[in-house]
Amino acid sequence: MNRAMNDGAPEAYAVPDSREAVEQYLLFFEPGDLSRVVTADFRTGAIHALSRKDRVAWVEALFAKLRLVAAREFPPGVRVSVGGGELGQAAANNSTVVRHKLENMGQIGTVIFALSALVFRSFAAGLLALAPLARAALVDLGVMGWIGSWLSFATASYTAMGVSLGADFAIYLLFRLREEVRAGHPLEGAITVTMRSSGRAIFFVASAIAAGNATLLASDFALWRQLGGYVALMMTTSCLATLTLIPALVLIFRPRFLGAGTAAAPRSPACARS
Repeated sequence: MNRAMNDGAPEAYAVPDSREAVEQYLLFFEPGDLSRVVTADFRTGAIHALSRKDRVAWVEALFAKLRLVAAREFPPGVRVSVGGGELGQAAANNSTVVRHKLENMGQIGTVIFALSALVFRSFAAGLLALAPLARAALVDLGVMGWIGSWLSFATASYTAMGVSLGADFAIYLLFRLREEVRAGHPLEGAITVTMRSSGRAIFFVASAIAAGNATLLASDFALWRQLGGYVALMMTTSCLATLTLIPALVLIFRPRFLGAGTAAAPRSPACARS
């Protein structure tokens, strides 16, 4: 309006410096003309924009750029923030869901630790049950960062679900290992027997779940592809972490809850004489 009043001069494409000129321009508006972009007391304005994208990563990057522009262009004392809209709702929902899902992963880990420690009557058992799950979650989040996948409400939900699905692998392996130790096998022999029986079962169960979810990768729906890929990844990493990390930790620390057989295997007489 100021530019029109000044014969279209480019330098007039700005808010007038005079308060009186601004008040005069406001008189040209009808009462409802500014209702969408300014409050009734004319103290707060809203800028509306259209977007062709709503991906969380793109939205967060856009908001970050807008905050930099606002900090650079607006004078001190003027507060600029996202006031709503589809993108604002998407960003707010994503932030809330991601936070709750991360809390949910912590709750799942706490329950697994508490139940494992209670059943085995050992805090060491709870830590051993958590170790492969923590490793699998870190690998999953690391792969997401490596491929540039944003931690959204969908991916955070899939990660939490994968953690809960892989929770029983470690508990199952520890139960069978304790049975073999109590049957009289030395720890090394008990691990060998356990890996040939329960370890093989864990491998096939995880393979079946991972392969079943991996079929979703052929879907045209992006959320289904993410679900299939991340659950398959969590199953694979949970299985491999259980079958490698737990035996290694058991051999290193030899926890007492497994039984008397956790002592080192006796050496042969020939070795003793030498």
